[in-house]
Amino acid sequence: MSLIEQWTGVTKFMVTEPDAFIDQYDEDHGIGYPIKFVALSVIAMALPITLLMVLANLSSPADLRAAAIIGAAIVLIGFVASIIEMLLVHGVVYALGGREGSVSTFEAYAFPSAVRLGLAWIPLVNLAVGFYGLYLQIKTLASFQGVSSGRSAVALVFASLLVLPTMVIAIAVIAAFFLELGGGGGAPV
Repeated sequence: MSLIEQWTGVTKFMVTEPDAFIDQYDEDHGIGYPIKFVALSVIAMALPITLLMVLANLSSPADLRAAAIIGAAIVLIGFVASIIEMLLVHGVVYALGGREGSVSTFEAYAFPSAVRLGLAWIPLVNLAVGFYGLYLQIKTLASFQGVSSGRSAVALVFASLLVLPTMVIAIAVIAAFFLELGGGGGAPV
């Protein structure tokens, strides 16, 4: 079974029967599987937006290229933000008593991510779908890490609030590094 088929099946099962999914899930794929799963969710989030931008700019090659670059940037930034958020969630849930390991945290974050990220772009229902995805992440994290739903919620909300400042700091550090590399500088005064 391909990863896309697994992603579709897990997402459908997670959305329609979350309790059954959480109770029955007993697999060990390693850390790469939830990371790939999140990548597919981010692509599912960015694909409709990118397609709309591309279709709206078919007549202008320069605008078409810009739309494709923006779409790729949305995927890259969304993926990096998701990885940072997963790491933050794991750090907080570990501090709150979750001792089942990073793979369990990443899986608990990744499996509902298709709902939280992949479907949250749909107009008029995006807020409800986003909160439902967050609810599924809280429930899954609590089960997979053996912590209360309250502690799971604290970990996810805290990480969600910290991901933006963390991304801003990371981008600033990277930008400063690249700007320093590109600058001629000249002789010191």
